[in-house]
Amino acid sequence: MKHELNINNAATRVVTKKWGRMSGNNIAEYINLGGFSGLEKVLKLKPEDVIKRIEVSGLRGKGGAGYPAGLKWRCCAGQTGEKYIVSNFSNCDNTNMIVNAMIHNDVYSAIEGIMIAGYAIGADSGIIFLRNTQAVEYNIIRAALEQMRSSKILGKGILKSDFQFDIQVVMGKNNAEKGQEIIILRSLEGLSPVTVCNRPHSAEAGLNGKPTLYHSMETLASVPAILEEGYIETKIVQLIDTENDITLITEVAIGSSIGDVLEREGIPTEGIKAFSFGESMGAIFPPDRLGILLDFDGINNAGGAFGNAVIRILREKECLVDRVMRCYEVSSVECCGRCVFGRMGTAQIYETLKDITKKRGKADDLDCMREIAEAMLLVSSCNQGKCAAQMILSALDFFQNEFDMHIRRKTCEAQVCKGYLSYYISPEACDGCGKCLSVCQRDAIEGEDDYIHVLVHDMCDSCADCVSICPNKAIRIVGESTPKIPDSPIPVGSWKQSRRRR
Repeated sequence: MKHELNINNAATRVVTKKWGRMSGNNIAEYINLGGFSGLEKVLKLKPEDVIKRIEVSGLRGKGGAGYPAGLKWRCCAGQTGEKYIVSNFSNCDNTNMIVNAMIHNDVYSAIEGIMIAGYAIGADSGIIFLRNTQAVEYNIIRAALEQMRSSKILGKGILKSDFQFDIQVVMGKNNAEKGQEIIILRSLEGLSPVTVCNRPHSAEAGLNGKPTLYHSMETLASVPAILEEGYIETKIVQLIDTENDITLITEVAIGSSIGDVLEREGIPTEGIKAFSFGESMGAIFPPDRLGILLDFDGINNAGGAFGNAVIRILREKECLVDRVMRCYEVSSVECCGRCVFGRMGTAQIYETLKDITKKRGKADDLDCMREIAEAMLLVSSCNQGKCAAQMILSALDFFQNEFDMHIRRKTCEAQVCKGYLSYYISPEACDGCGKCLSVCQRDAIEGEDDYIHVLVHDMCDSCADCVSICPNKAIRIVGESTPKIPDSPIPVGSWKQSRRRR
C-alpha cells in the first residue's frame, strides 16, 4: 500500500511546516528553520502572558476531547508544589500512522511545545509516553533529547536563561495503554492500565497526585506556531482508500468538510459505499454524510472521534460486515478488560459478527447487538468501549440492508465473506496435480494423481486455501448457476471426450 505525506498546501502547513525540509531529526537543521525561536520568545515573557497567548489563540486539545488548552494551563499554573507535563506520543492502533509520521519528520516541534508549556505552568520536568510497539520511535526521541542536552537547550540554563527543564521518554508495557489519559497516568504510576471512576482532574491531581498537564503530541506541536503570525487551527488527517491502494497523511484547516478534503487530495468520491472517521473503531457513515465538517462539534456530534483523525474509505467491492468484524477482532484483544460491558460486550458483538460472516447469522442477531451496544455506550468506563458501541450502532443505523443480505438472503454481494462463497473445480483446467489435496484440512476434495479432482460441498468450509495454491486457477467461485462438473474423479482429459460424445 502506498504511504504518502501530502503536505504541499502551504496555507494549511502549521504542524507540518518543517516536514520534508530536514534530513531526519537533525537539530541544527531544525534551528536553521526557525526552531526553538518560539521558546526563545517565551523565555522573555512572564508565564501569565504565555498562558494568555494560548487562551487567545483558541487552541483546543487535539487528542479527542477538544478541551480548551488555555483553561488547562491556567488551572495547572494555579496549583502549588511539584508539577508534571505528560505528553501522549502513542499511536492509537497499528494502522494510524499520524503520530509516527510526526516523530519521524519533526519531533522537535512537539518537544519545544512541551518546554513552552513547562515554563508557563511552572513545571521542571516532562514525560513522553509511547506504546510498546514504538521501539523505533522511542530511539528517535531519545536521540533528539540527547542532541538538545548537548546543545544546552534541555537541562539547566536553557538558552542561557534561568529556566531548567528535562524530559524522559517512557514506553508502555501492553496494548491497553493507548491514548486514554487515565490509563496512561496509571501506567506511569506502576498501576494496572485500566480506567477508574471519580479520579480528580489531572491539572489538580494527576501523576502521583501532583498537578499534571496532559496533552497529545499534535496539541503540543501546535504551540510554537501560536507564537508566530498568521496561526490557524489545523488537524493532521490520515486518508485510507484500500481499494485504490492509497494511504496518505495531510494537514487541513479545521472546518473543512470531509468531502472537500477527499477532493483536494484527489481521492474519488464516486463508488464510495461508506467511510469512517476515527481509529479502528470509528463510527461508519454513508456517502451522503461527506459534508460533515472536520471540527470538534461536527465530528463528535455525528458520533465520530475527532482526536483520531483517520478517514477510511469503504468502496462497493468491499464488505461492510467483514470490515466491522475485523475492527471488533482487534478491539476485543486490546480491550483493557476492567468493565464488564467493555470486555464482554465487545467480545460478544465480535463473536456475533464472526458468525454472520461465516453464514451462521440468526434473525435476532441485529437486535441483540444493538441492545449490547446501547448498554456499552451508557456504562463503558473508557472511550474504547464507547467507540466500539458507536461503530456497530452507526453500521446498523445506516447499513442494516447489508446485514439483512447476509442473514436473511444468505449472500455477501461483495463476495468477501468466505462463508458465503461456494467453489467448484473446473474439469477443463484441473490437471490432477494434487496440490489442493495437500492443503485441505477438511478432506473436502476427492481425487488422485492425474485424475480431475472433485470438491465435496457438504464438507467444504470455504477457507479458500486450495484456491491460492492451485497453479492452474482451476478452483473457482460458483456464480449464479453451477457449471457442469463430474460427480466423481475421472482421468485428466476424459471430461472433454465424454462431453463431446454427448
